[in-house]
Amino acid sequence: MDVKQKVRAAVRLMDDGLYDESEELLAAVLTVEPDNYLASYEMAYLHYLREDYKAAAKILEKLTDSPDVRDRAYQMLGNAYDLMGNRKKAEKAYNRGLAKFPRSGRLYLELGNVAYNSGEYMSALPYYERGIDVEPSFASNYYNAANVFFRSSEVVWGMFYGEIFMNMERGSDRTRMMSRYLYEAYRRGITVGRDAESGDRTLGIDFSRQNEIRMTSDSLIVLPFGTGIYETVLGLSFPMDADSVNMASLNRMRCNFVDNYFSAMDELRGKVSGIPDTPNVLLDYQRRVARAGHMEAYNYWILMEGNPDDSGTWIDAHGDEWDAFFDWFRENPMEIDRTHRFHRCMYGEVPFDE
Repeated sequence: MDVKQKVRAAVRLMDDGLYDESEELLAAVLTVEPDNYLASYEMAYLHYLREDYKAAAKILEKLTDSPDVRDRAYQMLGNAYDLMGNRKKAEKAYNRGLAKFPRSGRLYLELGNVAYNSGEYMSALPYYERGIDVEPSFASNYYNAANVFFRSSEVVWGMFYGEIFMNMERGSDRTRMMSRYLYEAYRRGITVGRDAESGDRTLGIDFSRQNEIRMTSDSLIVLPFGTGIYETVLGLSFPMDADSVNMASLNRMRCNFVDNYFSAMDELRGKVSGIPDTPNVLLDYQRRVARAGHMEAYNYWILMEGNPDDSGTWIDAHGDEWDAFFDWFRENPMEIDRTHRFHRCMYGEVPFDE
């Protein structure tokens, strides 16, 4: 067994909880090759799993001088310091890592987590969004940014980041949690009632409080995306005959939203500032799903954890459609990269560092 095979074997032992056996194998590798980066990193991780964070940090500090160092080493080093209760050293480790790996989404994630775990939610947000900006394909920043926005008055951005996250990380516990969060956000943000005098149906939409409308120097209207576009299109899309917010009415609204949004963008472009030329990866993907004939099934997948009973009833009655959707879904994932992306600054929102 060569060195790489021994390290892989040690990792498998570690995964099985056989820490002593893993340590013995890694120690044997390091006796022969004391500067082996991978073996040293895994030894640090072994100490980390044993909650011996001091020993892990000692190894990782040495690894930061290695020409083979990766951003994960700085991530674990900062985490070790944080778990030892030293927030300043944790932040310093993450920032040292960013000096070498400025496009590391995971290091921005950890800087955000230090603030978030201290209850400083809005201080965490700039790090999550910067992580989304520099490494759009790293999923965790979308999840955490969405959770911050769900706590705020600007829930609209949580709706985008949360659904993008679900497409990036399918089938995990976090995916199921996000499905429930999105459903609950719709239920909080959309209210249907009856006027006390006329008996007419009333519809309230509340996903944003940013309602400042300005004019540019060339007489274009600067329309806030949340209230001026998103809420308006949601209101137009909610079915006229629906008297409650449930899986069925939300499905119909989301089906209508795709066409209504792109029609509105075509109408507003050239008249309103803040309509991006860069494609919106989520809405473009929704349109692709709709054109493939799977929008209803997709909507039930997105929201199913918010109302498992209604979702299960629909799935039982539409088994063939459900199966066809997942066959298509597996072969046609959302493409996330530097070209295909979403960030709220695309819609004129102030970047985190301005």
